[in-house]
Amino acid sequence: MGLAWKMPDSETTKGYFRFLPRRFSEGLESFSSAEITQLEAHLSREYSSSHSSNAKELILMRELEKDHILNDLILIVNQALNGNRHLRPPATENLIHQDVSNLVGRLFAVREALLKKMGE
Repeated sequence: MGLAWKMPDSETTKGYFRFLPRRFSEGLESFSSAEITQLEAHLSREYSSSHSSNAKELILMRELEKDHILNDLILIVNQALNGNRHLRPPATENLIHQDVSNLVGRLFAVREALLKKMGE
């Protein structure tokens, strides 16, 4: 179950959640929904020595799944706007409240700490 994809160290909360506007990426690594389901079932059934590495892999696979979903959303928006230079989705900063942005920052910090702890 090797997973070559990982987030770069320089990732930010804005980039992590990939709010619009963002460019469509054709180079996303594929993922398997069946593998995600299998990992979740394994983690919920028993605790083993590979529990930590399976949990980390599940987090990374769920992030990849999120990237695919949001990448599809970007493609749909681009197709809907049909390349019109005058119509664009607003910037994320104009769509979300500052409290939500702060919460995202705290969640991102917890995520980084968890991944670091699991990698030890």
